Amino acid sequence: MKTWAVIILLVIGSLAYSQSCECQRSFDLFKNNLEKTISFKTQYPNNEAQTTFDRQAVEIRNTIDCNTGRVSCLLKLAELSYLVKDEHILLELKGVDMDTDENTSVDIKGSAIYRDVEQRSLDLDSLSIELEKKSQEDIEGVYRWGDEMQIGISEAEEYFEAIILSSEVEHWQPGMVMAYLKKNEEAYTSIYAKKNLSAWQVRHAEKFNGNRWLFTGLYKMDKAQDNSLLIDVDKFVFKPLDNNTAYIRVGSFNAFDNTQKESKRFLKENAKPIKASTHLILDLRQNGGGADKVSKAYRKLALDKAKDGKVVVLVNNYTGSNAEITTVYLKEKNPNIIVMGEPSLGILSYGKNYSGWDRIGDTDYRMSITDMDYSHLLDYERKGVPIDIHLSPQEDWIDLALQLMRP
Repeated sequence: MKTWAVIILLVIGSLAYSQSCECQRSFDLFKNNLEKTISFKTQYPNNEAQTTFDRQAVEIRNTIDCNTGRVSCLLKLAELSYLVKDEHILLELKGVDMDTDENTSVDIKGSAIYRDVEQRSLDLDSLSIELEKKSQEDIEGVYRWGDEMQIGISEAEEYFEAIILSSEVEHWQPGMVMAYLKKNEEAYTSIYAKKNLSAWQVRHAEKFNGNRWLFTGLYKMDKAQDNSLLIDVDKFVFKPLDNNTAYIRVGSFNAFDNTQKESKRFLKENAKPIKASTHLILDLRQNGGGADKVSKAYRKLALDKAKDGKVVVLVNNYTGSNAEITTVYLKEKNPNIIVMGEPSLGILSYGKNYSGWDRIGDTDYRMSITDMDYSHLLDYERKGVPIDIHLSPQEDWIDLALQLMRP
């Protein structure tokens, strides 16, 4: 049983539900949904653990009042969701409905979500000059948000705020805040708007590699100069890099489209030259995951190569889910396999058979629910899989991997 002290705290923290404000009500509904998830039940398996969670939830709830706006409320829900390590649970504030008839114009500036965006009264020219002085690796600095907008990330009281410096998009005006970023124990928490204001979303596995942010899509240098990314590359690629090394790029392990058939055909067509090679570079950059039924063939291939040759697995911030599980599996089966790159997505200890959203009560907030349990990999959630050799966006990743194959 829970202690009386905690019960009293809960009563005080949730006085008169019938009188609670909208954000408090949304918070309570979200907490109730969160407690039903597989991830909550595995991470808070007993009364003592649940009591700790309840105490932390009350502390967050007590910072909410009737003046808390919807985006500010999302920040509070984000604090609560951080307490459950499961990046397959997505949380968002629904915005402008973009699923309208193509002949119907969408009034973004007349929407409630547009009015929710915070505006900062700052000397943006001075701010831009100061941020331009920051180093490439510094979080603070000037970024691009596509070709139409320039963003300044500046440290505020609780978060780093991403503020519009200049914009060619009508509904994004200079001074508006499009994202809130905060360092957490494993990565960064990011609460950010979609460009069309169809939603504000929450991520606790946000990554910054010295050039770009993973989820917000902000970047400093041109993406074409970022060697950590694969741009306009086919899903499956094979090429011999020299007489002894095979390069295989696998962009997805998806089992719900034609990927599984494409994978089988790809491996069959390249079976002879792959077998003839001694070493292997398995490139899983931007592989967002999928299913074991697709990835197991590449696991077997890599382990077979590692018996007599060298194997390198390349991962970047966009390597996620089953691709991360594959990387961990290979490393556990053969510690000599080398993982190179940058921290992976960190979204592997739970999963979803089907995508979709569940509305949180009758509010404008919604979440996606996980139904697969890989909690034995919880240590890698949010932070990503262990990297043996870290690479920067400026380095030639494939060439460095190839150098390891040579005597």
